[in-house]
Formats: sequence, structure tokens, C-alpha cells
Amino acid sequence: MKAFFLQYKKGSRWILWLCFHLFFLVEIASAAPISLTDMANRKIILLQPAKRIVSITPANTMCVLVLGLEDRLIAVDHETQKNPIALAIRPDLAKLHIAGKSNTFFFETLLPMKPDLVILSARKDGLITAKRLQKMGIPAVIIHLETFEKVNTSIRLIAKATGTEKRGEFVCRTLQNTLQKAQKGVQHIPANKRKKVYYAGPSHFFSVPSGSLLQTDMIQKAGGISVSQNLVGYFQTISPEQFIQWKPDIILVNTRTKDQIPSILAQPQYKTIPAVQHKAIYVFPDTQAYWDFPSPLAALGVLWAAYQLYPEQFSHIPFEKEANQVYRAFFNLSWPVKDSAS
Repeated sequence: MKAFFLQYKKGSRWILWLCFHLFFLVEIASAAPISLTDMANRKIILLQPAKRIVSITPANTMCVLVLGLEDRLIAVDHETQKNPIALAIRPDLAKLHIAGKSNTFFFETLLPMKPDLVILSARKDGLITAKRLQKMGIPAVIIHLETFEKVNTSIRLIAKATGTEKRGEFVCRTLQNTLQKAQKGVQHIPANKRKKVYYAGPSHFFSVPSGSLLQTDMIQKAGGISVSQNLVGYFQTISPEQFIQWKPDIILVNTRTKDQIPSILAQPQYKTIPAVQHKAIYVFPDTQAYWDFPSPLAALGVLWAAYQLYPEQFSHIPFEKEANQVYRAFFNLSWPVKDSAS
């Protein structure tokens, strides 16, 4: 009788072991592969959510960070390694391998690390790099961030690739709510009362965005009229004469260009420009993530720009409170983020 009991007990354990592993195998078999179509219309199949991510550009990395995927990064762009936001979220990002430069993937360094997702930009060599990685069996997705609609699409694409769709929808809602706050404040301003805005790009003061770039979309959503909206292509260099002819009411400046302002606008030929007369020259305030560059934080750049263009429409809520809400939602941090290096 005792021998029978022991045999039954061993048999029960074996049955339990078999049931557990059968259940586990069924779970694996039932997990459908993730099918993606990236923003270059390329088809990508992932067998499971990506866990080892490489991001080549700061804008792409910011999309990864707002999705809460910082722990999955195994290599990042060199700018992110100095970014106070990124380092506040994950301090050891500064010690990771550099993923590449100007959208160029460092193959020799990164291939041995076996990434299961590389996030590339549509610009420059992104498509060539993606095709080369595909031949090596490494999935790569191309995203594009030059309109807010495309920012949302990019966020959802990365979220699907990483199994974080719920977080992706939260990020998109936060982005949209921030834009709506700006647009609600300016929606009643008549077209003939809207201010003409000149945006000075990051390379130099006379570098301006075309109508197809995000900075133009930002100005429009902030209730302004971009004086360079009829230009085509990428950033274009204009003449001082064109700047004078446009007569902007407001000048918005990327932080990299701000040091050029005193020497340029002090010249007498610019004294007739309304923005110079009224000292309506504003530098985007956040050097940590560049609110005027393509990324989810550009929505906050729109709201900040609306505050500068039409302060009377937004006097009821301090901008700092709005910025804190966005940073809390995206990073669980207060704005401005304290720079640990300072």
C-alpha cells in the first residue's frame, strides 16, 4: 500500500509538471508575431516585443523615453548621453555604447550586442541602413516626426513593437491635450490679427524652416503665421533683405542661435521690423530637449510659443504649471529637470 501511494505521488508530480509545461508551450504558440508597417512603408515582423533597443537620433530616443522604455536601451545617440532628462531617468545611459551619428549605424560596435529593434529616422541614410540590417536579420523601423500627426504615428509604431500600446495611447493623449490648450487660447483670433512669426533655426539666424517642417506646423498651431511657410525643402538660408521684407511681428529663436541675436539685430537696417521695435524676440527655454525640434515635447513648444505670441490669452494659468504637468506625464519629473552635471 505504501509503495502504491509513493508511486501515485510521483505520478501526480509528473502530471503537474507536464500540465505546467504544456500550458507554457501553448502560451508561446498562441503569442502571435507582431506585424508592423513603418513610416517608409516597409513590412517588419517581430516574433515578440522588442527588449534590446538601439536608437540612433535624439528625437527617436525621446520617443523611447516618453514610452518608459529607457531600461530596454542598449545603445543611444551621443546627445542623449548628455541630456539631463535622460540621465535623471536612467543615469547609466551616459555609459552605454554610442549607437551612431547623423542617422548612421555603427555596425561593428553594435552587431555583437544583438539588438532586436533599431529605430531609425527617415532622413539621410535611414532607409539604406534599415535594408542592410534587415539582411542581417535585425529588425529596424523607420519613423518620421515632421508633423504632429506623424509624431503620433511614430509613438504608436514604437509602442506596438515593444508591447506598450497602452502607454503609447497615453502619450498621444497627453500630446494632443497640450496642443488643444494652445489652440483653445488662440482659436478666436481673426486671421487678419494673427502675428507673423520668424523662426531662426539652430545653424544660424538666417536659416528658416520650409512649409513642410515641424517648426512651421508649431507656429500655425500656436496661432501665428510662419513667414517662411511658402518655402520648400528643408531649412533654407535667406538673405537679410528677405528678412526685412517679411517684417515679422515675433521672432522665435532656437537656443543654439541665441548668441547671434545681439550683433545681428543691433544693425540699423533692422530697426523698422516690428519684432525688433517691440523687442518681441523669444528664445525657446528648454535646452535639455529642444521643444522646437521634432519630438513629443514639441507639443509643449507649441504651448510656450502661444504664451509668447498672445500672453493676454493665457494669463490665467502660469506656463510653469503646464510644463510641470507634461513632464510629470512623460517622465515623472518636474520641469526644469535639474542637471546632475551642474
